[in-house]
Amino acid sequence: MVVVVTTLSAIAAAGFLAGATLGVFAAAAFGAVLAAWQARLARAPADRLSVTLDPETPDSAGLLEAFQEVFRHIRRTDRAVSLRIAAFRPARQPALLLDLTRDGDLAVASAGQRARRMKQPDVWIADHPLPLELPRSRCLTLRLAPVSGGRIRVSRPSARTLPVGVWAAVALTAAAACASGAAPLFAALLGFAFQRGLLDYHDRRSRHQP
Repeated sequence: MVVVVTTLSAIAAAGFLAGATLGVFAAAAFGAVLAAWQARLARAPADRLSVTLDPETPDSAGLLEAFQEVFRHIRRTDRAVSLRIAAFRPARQPALLLDLTRDGDLAVASAGQRARRMKQPDVWIADHPLPLELPRSRCLTLRLAPVSGGRIRVSRPSARTLPVGVWAAVALTAAAACASGAAPLFAALLGFAFQRGLLDYHDRRSRHQP
């Protein structure tokens, strides 16, 4: 459903900006679908789970329970999991941090509170900076994948994000297409850029922005 909504939005925006003809909308559709297809190929398959904390009283125990459930799911299915964490909270609430203890056990720390531990040492392999602060106004997505020895490799998925060089090439080509009057090419590039931007934004949007 997300891809359908983003695709239609990208086609409409790119088509209207590039000239609003049938050929232009078709080119915009091609660019948007190409972007969705490329993002799908770049993203490794994973089961999708989510956890939402109470914004007024974010509970670290609830977050640890979510991780324990994810661990059970991975061990039961031997499949990677994409976990989306919504820990929205006002500025007055202390920061929530994911960190590892000396024995490699996951801990959730919060200012003024004793850190809660997973009590499963030497399982969490962090492929991301530590400590990792949970953002206040957007979601955080983590990819947890099984590795040998019953351990879990955890990373922040970046497959959807294109390198800066690719975006620069798209922007320069779009500018050249606009200057030369190549409306279909301009629409296709806009459709591609809009679709990728919307897909990149989806995993970190706030709860107030559907």
